[in-house]
Amino acid sequence: MMPEAYGATQFSQETIKFHVGEQRVGVDVDVSANNQVLGADRSIRTFRHGYEPEIHCAIDILTKPDATIVDVGSNWGPITFQAALRPGFVGKIVCFEPQASALAMLEKAVGEIGLQARIFCHNLALSDSAGEATLSRHFWSGNRMVTKDGGGEKCRMDRLDRVLHNDPDIIKIDVEGYESRVLAGAAETLRRCRPLIIFEDFVGCEASHYAQLGKLGYSFYALGWYQPFTDLFSFSPPLCGDIQVLAFKPFKLSERAEFAERINVLASAKPLG
Repeated sequence: MMPEAYGATQFSQETIKFHVGEQRVGVDVDVSANNQVLGADRSIRTFRHGYEPEIHCAIDILTKPDATIVDVGSNWGPITFQAALRPGFVGKIVCFEPQASALAMLEKAVGEIGLQARIFCHNLALSDSAGEATLSRHFWSGNRMVTKDGGGEKCRMDRLDRVLHNDPDIIKIDVEGYESRVLAGAAETLRRCRPLIIFEDFVGCEASHYAQLGKLGYSFYALGWYQPFTDLFSFSPPLCGDIQVLAFKPFKLSERAEFAERINVLASAKPLG
């Protein structure tokens, strides 16, 4: 996925090119300042290598061509499309996004690319109960979360156990600190399927999901990058020059403070490798 042009974050539309087999399909999307489509990639140093490359690589390496992938907090779909358009993928991707505008962009791109039989979109926040939720206000759409404070966008809320009708192979969760509630609402699915789970984690966030997953036999790995033939670990790949390989660095919750403030974590109920 490559934009046609680069520049300031204050603009309204842009064409993103998707590789669909041997073709390149252009989709016009809204990239206004409050939408985390390309604006964050250009403004935030964390994303100077592209949007979450370690997640893309982990999904590519760890899932079969016919996998069922669940994308919780899909936004406009950067993780979804990378997985759906990889060569040989014939599985399904189930997306949950509570923001109406972000979901509309996702559905628009799915239709224009022709992926309706592979990507299934739901305007829904996942939690440990069903009902109505309120989203927080934030400049970037990717930083909005379910909150008790009023004034934000309203959305429906439900448990993954109630709304998912496929056994997942991997679940990616990016819900800005709400991960424990999402996983609590997926307890039956986790016990039955033992899927791989990738979630965003911040130092100081509520962390009961580590204990919840630990009781199910999950181990935890920080996603990052190794320099080949060394034990040098980094959370960011180089812009150019030295080749680095995807790293799965095992850790325990007691060791979490040794890493960066924000990391992506892989949880696996089976040994890797």
